[in-house]
Amino acid sequence: MRRLLLAFAVSLLAACAQGPGQGPSSEPIAAVSVFFDTDSAELTLVASSALERAAERMKAEPRLLGRIEGYSDPRGAAAANIALSAKRAATVRDFLVAWGVAANRLTVVALGAERSAVGAEALERRVVLRLE
Repeated sequence: MRRLLLAFAVSLLAACAQGPGQGPSSEPIAAVSVFFDTDSAELTLVASSALERAAERMKAEPRLLGRIEGYSDPRGAAAANIALSAKRAATVRDFLVAWGVAANRLTVVALGAERSAVGAEALERRVVLRLE
């Protein structure tokens, strides 16, 4: 329960950290942030649960498109961070597709350590799914 509450609080912080002009060209209808352990692209139970709900919503609303943005914390080389963020984003895409979301409705973007969340490394190891 504590981990679930922490994940919820972290999601709120990450959502608040994005200021004007930093997001995609259109405002998302909803955004789901999922977080990863250091050097990992494996989904946690909390992340899987959040993505299941997002997949169900996308299936219920076929007009929704998903923009999947992968991030990493700033430790390590920029190329390694981009590769890790791409792997995280691909993990989320694959999960959503396995839950019945058409792959052509999903766009994947690997951002590495760009656009830091709030300066806390644990918050930067994330994927943000923006429903548009």
